[in-house]
Amino acid sequence: MFAAILEARVNDRGAGRRWSALGLALAALLAGLFGCAEPESGAAATDAPYARVVLVTLDTLRADHLGGYGYFLDTSPFLDSLAEEGVLFEDVRTVVPHTAPAHASLLTGRMPHEHGVLRNGESLAAHVPTLASEFAGAGFETAAIVATAFLGRVANGFDHVDAGRKDADAVTAAARAWLEQRTGDAPFLLWVHYFDAHESGLRPHGADRHAFDALRREDAATGDEPYERLARLHGLPADPAAFPSTAWGFTRDADGRRAPEWIEDADDYALAVGAYDAKVRRIDTALRDLHAALASSEEPTLWIVTADHGEGLGSHGVRGHGEHLFDEQLRVPLVLWASDGSLPARRVAAPCTLLDLHPTLLELVGAEVEPASDWAGRSLWPLARGSEAWAAERPIFGVRRPVDDVRHHGGQGWEDGDVTSVVVAGKKLILREAGPDLLFDLENDPRELNDLGPDANLDPALREVAERWAREAATAGKAPSVAPELIEELRDLGYAE
Repeated sequence: MFAAILEARVNDRGAGRRWSALGLALAALLAGLFGCAEPESGAAATDAPYARVVLVTLDTLRADHLGGYGYFLDTSPFLDSLAEEGVLFEDVRTVVPHTAPAHASLLTGRMPHEHGVLRNGESLAAHVPTLASEFAGAGFETAAIVATAFLGRVANGFDHVDAGRKDADAVTAAARAWLEQRTGDAPFLLWVHYFDAHESGLRPHGADRHAFDALRREDAATGDEPYERLARLHGLPADPAAFPSTAWGFTRDADGRRAPEWIEDADDYALAVGAYDAKVRRIDTALRDLHAALASSEEPTLWIVTADHGEGLGSHGVRGHGEHLFDEQLRVPLVLWASDGSLPARRVAAPCTLLDLHPTLLELVGAEVEPASDWAGRSLWPLARGSEAWAAERPIFGVRRPVDDVRHHGGQGWEDGDVTSVVVAGKKLILREAGPDLLFDLENDPRELNDLGPDANLDPALREVAERWAREAATAGKAPSVAPELIEELRDLGYAE
């Protein structure tokens, strides 16, 4: 059964047929001339091209820490307002929980082993087409405002690239400066990247502490303490007295995992997660300010807001990201919102992947996109219009970044070998080259706490496609190629020695 679904997915190009902008305009003209009936509500409007496309990527943003995804603190009032008016995708996964490879996949529609960017600091090859090059070819101005220097190395094809360490306010200011210096009325694609949430686990101070305190005051819930609610969300013991010392994997020594010195109990843990939440609220405010800078124009604007990956925040004993393929690191938010109201409010439950944004956006400029591989993404416009049938049992693939000396021998203790994952029909199989493999029933165990064993009630076709994917994605032995000038930034961020 699964094999048939996969074969249909690979071979059915008709379901993903694109209309060009010219074709859409011609269809509208003919409809007007011959009095054709109006299509179903929302069907035609979502096909219309937008003069301005704003792609926002929020680094290290765990989806379930946003109000629109059910979080108990008001971390994202502005983004939630966009989600309420537009399309919120409930079940979206990145392809890799690592910043540069994930962004390169979003921009190219290809998996890391296909586009060649496996680690932060590596460069995207010039011959690989990107969203920017396709939009530029359609007459769009393009700009990338990104909050780390190394992301500039995957921003191929953008006319303007501003890449360097910036906080959320500085990113918004740089984006507004680019908007203000534009002349003429050419359409544009603007990619804006915020990095603030990446630095989780630090004791909140200054502005973050004030923001955290404000979130606590705004919290209208009664009864449970913050730790108890976090424990349910993050898969930790409900009893604060049972808070495990391994719940905030940060450093390791001869005795095993230990938390940062200042995190000694459940209250400290809640405060650490609160610092992360405060950064999310700071980003949300900056995003609101960026939106305000564009609100005065009557030109139709499409906003796409997503993240490159999530964050451990103590789930599965992991503070950060990159080491494992559990859903707290893979699940990301995705919101589409149009200023002209052409996207009716909707929540989409079908499983999606970050790769889907590439064909979705290229459809706006009439580009024909032939999937680069069996693992390629699909346009999200059918889902945004209300059709989910084609995605019911669609496989979603993931891969861990390659292990290296820093992560294996440099005090972080990563396991050897490649790690890949496949999610389909409510099951998730994680293949680990160093073994053992893991199998989870996501419908009944969304926190992935109960490994069923690699062969428990597993469709043999799922294992076959997962193993084929693992062979295809194998990256062992590929030497990194990182520019010397980026080493200091990567070291500061914990990516290099």
